[in-house]
This record gives sequence, structure tokens and C-alpha cells, in this order.
Amino acid sequence: MKNYWLIACLIISSLLQAQERQQISEAEVIDAVKANNLSLQINEKEADVKQAQYRQSNAAFLPKVQVSHDFYRTNNPVFAFSAKLNQGIFTQADFDVAKLNDPDGISNFTTTLQVQQPLLNLDKLIQRKSARYAKEAQELKNQFREDALIVKTKSVFMQLQLAYASEQVLREAKKTAQEGYKVTKDFYDNGYLDKSDLLKAEVRKSTVENQLEAARNGIQNVSDKLNFLMQSESSKKLVPQDSLQMIDLFEQKEEDIELENTTDVKAMQKKQISYKKLYESRKFNFLPRLNAFGNIQYFDNDAFQTGNDSYFFGASLQWDLFKGYQNIGKLQETKAKADRAKLEYKEYVDDKKNKINKVLRALSLAENKISRNKLAKEQAVESLRIIKDRYDEGLEKTADLLQAQSLAAQKRLAYLQAVYEYNYNLLYYQLLTEK
Repeated sequence: MKNYWLIACLIISSLLQAQERQQISEAEVIDAVKANNLSLQINEKEADVKQAQYRQSNAAFLPKVQVSHDFYRTNNPVFAFSAKLNQGIFTQADFDVAKLNDPDGISNFTTTLQVQQPLLNLDKLIQRKSARYAKEAQELKNQFREDALIVKTKSVFMQLQLAYASEQVLREAKKTAQEGYKVTKDFYDNGYLDKSDLLKAEVRKSTVENQLEAARNGIQNVSDKLNFLMQSESSKKLVPQDSLQMIDLFEQKEEDIELENTTDVKAMQKKQISYKKLYESRKFNFLPRLNAFGNIQYFDNDAFQTGNDSYFFGASLQWDLFKGYQNIGKLQETKAKADRAKLEYKEYVDDKKNKINKVLRALSLAENKISRNKLAKEQAVESLRIIKDRYDEGLEKTADLLQAQSLAAQKRLAYLQAVYEYNYNLLYYQLLTEK
């Protein structure tokens, strides 16, 4: 009966563990990040802001149309006289001096349709170009941010693969340490080993158990990070469907890189041009502006009626010769911003070149580490096998076995870490160069 209860408990435990885990592929993670990540949504809103600002610049050539409806009642001689004229109800009797000086109260409703049409506003037209470049710069910036987020997502997914691979290594190391401890205890019980040998085996077993527990906590931490990127509220441990593998090697010469054609550098170029155009527009503030205007008015003594109408139209040439140093100050401000954008562009390109050189060195170093650690791992595993066989026969010391176990686990973990470093640097290189 006890065996049945034990089997039932094991089944329930395995079901609960299955519920706490969720298998997922890298492609599924990337799709979820693209669909739900908040930083991408914030970027989209920034692009919407730039798009709206660009649409506002349509005022440089589109008309401004206003409709108004006004009412007043008055016995003011001047306003009463003009109201009758506008309504077309003025008569010969209204020339009576008494009525002119002391008219009766009169109501007036005025409906006005007013149109203002820009004709020549060079500063506004150039500002429109500046807004267009700013919009395009934001779109390119958002594209690069999305690409960078995808690289980050892939990196975190590889961290998850690395965490599970490390856990597997430590599980095997724990099993080896437990078996080693059991053999050591048997030798100790038979009087073949000292107490110090047994204590060393116990320390090794405890150390591996602690490392395994830390690795399991690391899995949960990386899972939480991936869930955050996907904007998922799940607290399940994510399990990658594929194991950590080395990305294919390739050769890329630095002189083949054209930074000017990369998305982020293009964004900086557009930003620089936007400020340059804004500076040019400020220069044209010192030139006159030509605008046309016109309106149609309807006058009546009842609301929303079109009794008598009149119109007028014309053009206005306006030239602000001096506005209290405001135009000059704004010109100096935009020039400083344009110069700053130019310097920021140069700084960004120089910094990117340094990053590319750095990541190329990191790739070369990681590639060498992979080769060395792969060989060291194979040698350490083989050495452990030989020492373990000799230890079981009583031909090796406990310290030698423990050292071989520790070294084999370290080399396996070092190899996995080198693979992760190479993959990450390769992804980062591809992000920087778009190769």
C-alpha cells in the first residue's frame, strides 16, 4: 500500500513540475517581444509624435479657414448706424438727427467665413523639411531599437540555454560527487582512509549541491527576464526547446563595413540634417512673408440667418525688422543645436567604430577560448575517468579524485560560457554592422 502512495505522490509531483514549466522556442519569444514589449510601443508613440509634428507643418501651404457667429445688441449711435448699414435696412428716415443721436436698440447677428492662404513663407517651408527629416530619423531610430531589442532577447534566450546546460553539468557533477562520497565513506568505514579524506568528499558534495541550487535560481531569474521582455505575467520557468549551440563561424574584414549605410547612423544623419534645416529656416525669418486673406460676412437681426452679405479680400506683406532681439537669439540657438548635432554625429560614428573593433577582438578571443576549452574539457573528462577507475581500485588519493571532478565540471562550464560569449559578440557585431 505504501508503494502505491509513493507512486501517486511521484506522479502528482511530476505533474506539478510540468505545470510550472513551459517549453518555448526562440522564434516564439521574438514574436511575443515584437507584439507586446512596452519599449517598442513607447517607440511607436514617439514616431507618432514626430508624424503629428510633420503634419502640423502643412500649415506652410494649406489655408486656414474659420467660421464665426457673433451677436450684439446696442443703442450706441455709431454701432447702431453701422448695424443698419450692414443689414441693408438703412432708410431716409434714419437720417433724422434725433435718431442719429439717440437711436433705438438694435440687434445684430454676424456670420463670418474667413480664409487665410499662405503664399510665400520660406521659413515655414524649410521648417517643414526639418520636421520631415526628424520624422524619418525617428523611424530609423525605432528600427534600430527594435533590432537591438531582438539581439537582447536572443542574448537572454541564450542565457536561459546556458543556465539549463550548466544545471545539467552540475547535476552530473552532483551525481559524481555523491558516488565519490559513497566510495570514500566505504573506504573510511573499512579503515583505508583518514577522517580528513571523508570530510573533503563531504565538502565537495556540499559545494556542488550549492552550485546546483544557485544554477536553478539562475534559471528562474532568466525566465523572469524573458517574461518581462515578452510582457508576460506568467511566473513559469521557461524551458528552451533547443540547446545552446555555436553559431556558424564566418569571416568579416573591417574594411568591408560601410557605417554610413547602417540604420542607426542614417538616423543620426537625418537628425543632423533636421537641425541644419531648422537653422536655415531661422535665417529666412528675416525676410518678408506674403499671405492672402479674404472673408464673407452675413448680417441679420435674427440668429443664423443670411440677410445681407459683404466680402473683402486682399494680401499682406509682413516684414518683422526687429523683435527685441528675439529672432537673432533664436537664430543663435538653432545654430548651436545644429553644431551640436554635427558633433554628436561624429562622436557616434567614432564610438561605433571603437565598438566594432572591440567586438571583433572579443570574437577572436571567444573563438580561441572555444578551441582551448573544448580541448581542455575533453582532456579533463578523460582524466577524471582514468583517476576514477584507479581510485576505485585504491590506487589514487581522494584529493586527486576530488580535484579531477572539480576540474572536469569547471572545464565543461567554461566551454559553455565561451560558446555563449562567442554567440553574443557575433550577434552584437551583426547589429552594429548589419552584416
